[in-house]
Amino acid sequence: KAGYLNEYLAIGEAPEEIRNIFRQRSRWCKGQMQVLFSRYCPLLDTGLTLGMRLLYTSVTWCYVTNTLAVPCSVLVPFIALVFGVYPLVLNRDFALAATLFYTSSTLVTMVRFA
Repeated sequence: KAGYLNEYLAIGEAPEEIRNIFRQRSRWCKGQMQVLFSRYCPLLDTGLTLGMRLLYTSVTWCYVTNTLAVPCSVLVPFIALVFGVYPLVLNRDFALAATLFYTSSTLVTMVRFA
């Protein structure tokens, strides 16, 4: 059962400047990648369930996919507006594939791993 508790359970420090926020996130990213490519990689740990391994992978690889997605999100509209080339056609097949993808990814993240 969950409930709201109106008191501080932990007090910590957070970066106040944007430069420090990026430094902190950079450290987090480096740490995730170091663990992924070390001999302690959770993907190879036999004590974890398959679901735990997949969730760890999704957290770690989001850094890689974001470095690819951000430039694409800038370039695709520019190419579409300037050259009239559109990256996809919205039709029934695309709508079905997108719905299945987002539904399955949502279900995977909602599953409890005990």
